[in-house]
Amino acid sequence: MLAELLRNGDMVLLPEKHRPEGIPAPIVPYVVLLAPYNRALVGTDVLGCHERWLWGKLGGDLWQDVTLYDDKSKTLSLGIFGDIRVNSQAVTLLRRELLSHLLPPGDHEAALRLLREALRHDAVASIVEKSQDPTLWGELVEEDETLRMAYWGFRLALAWGTSETIVHLRTWLRLARHSFDGSLRKPRLWAFLGSPDEGSLKDLMALGFREEPLHALSSNEISPAAVKGPGGYLTQFWYHQGSPKDGVPPLGMRLWLYLTSALWDDLRGRKGLSVREMVFASWGFLDALDAEAHMGRYGKSTLSTVPSP
Repeated sequence: MLAELLRNGDMVLLPEKHRPEGIPAPIVPYVVLLAPYNRALVGTDVLGCHERWLWGKLGGDLWQDVTLYDDKSKTLSLGIFGDIRVNSQAVTLLRRELLSHLLPPGDHEAALRLLREALRHDAVASIVEKSQDPTLWGELVEEDETLRMAYWGFRLALAWGTSETIVHLRTWLRLARHSFDGSLRKPRLWAFLGSPDEGSLKDLMALGFREEPLHALSSNEISPAAVKGPGGYLTQFWYHQGSPKDGVPPLGMRLWLYLTSALWDDLRGRKGLSVREMVFASWGFLDALDAEAHMGRYGKSTLSTVPSP
């Protein structure tokens, strides 16, 4: 992609006839945004799956690493000529274009292995064990929405090194794989290092909870504790991450989990899950949902096109 940055922060696409001259030779420019005074913003990769953005002068030796965030404008220095801004819409488009050229991060085989281990007591695992077809496992994961979400959850957790996420994903798959979906049967989870913020309280009041019980719940540290609303239950659970070191207690995080009455009856009543299990299963599902959306932005984001090592 080749584009030109305008003074107002917008950009216009240019014909991609050839690579602009002046970009350092080792860099593979998937995205180039030309700017005034011979400057350019170049999008490239690190190890084929991590994005990298460089800002510098074409033909110059000094190129600066910069970071772009979706829906956030970026101000870039033109030296003695002042600054120029890339607006938020242009930044999002630039990142989307670059990611479309990259492989998803994380280990493909390790993610499949974690998924298979998490399902070792599931009927799906029995089908795979009885089959001699080496491609069946990948096809099953690709075609099953829940398994596909879990795969991307494991893969992103491996890329970020978040072992807690792997625990949450395993809990979801083992105890509540068929309980959630992306619409009516979707849990909601809030996390606070201290007291809940006003925005979260307003979100819950929009679900029908009254202000007084919410403030009463936020003013104590009882775990677990629950408040019933007109359409579901809000549960408080304190999550302590890590283990004590040198006498310092682990970081405590206040979690508020909202489940519709139907979900509560399913998880708590029919399945008999503890509050901890309900929180971890919901967390794992939401992590998988976010991971699938994140990984879907990469160019090779399906199992059928992701090569095995």
